[in-house]
Amino acid sequence: MGRPGSALGESRPAEASVTVLIVICLVLVAIVTAIVIVCDLRRRRTAEAASLQAYVSDALFRETVLFRLSLTASVTVPFWRGSPATVTVTGLIPNPALRRVVIGVVEEEVVKSRQDFRVDDRLVVGHPHGRGSDIAG
Repeated sequence: MGRPGSALGESRPAEASVTVLIVICLVLVAIVTAIVIVCDLRRRRTAEAASLQAYVSDALFRETVLFRLSLTASVTVPFWRGSPATVTVTGLIPNPALRRVVIGVVEEEVVKSRQDFRVDDRLVVGHPHGRGSDIAG
């Protein structure tokens, strides 16, 4: 016959295995939950940036002074809340006075949605058909 304590000795490794299995399952659930939260946050930030970019682009398009200019606004919303959104405005404008108009329109539109933002001005002053663009025949 077996020893009197042998049944008790065999159940301890089984209990340890079940405990380890439960801990592994809990860790896996925590990892999956964290991944889902991060993916959802990234999706929301991307949607917020796309929405803000559409509003800014529409505002630039509605402004009659800027209607014929080729201006592009792109928006980057940071992953973490509390960091400012960045609105990058690029394009060619015919005179420096229009720079203030463009930046003013952008700021006016963005402030409706966010208070924390910065405008990255990448506007270039010049003529769309600068010198040397005519081909002499």
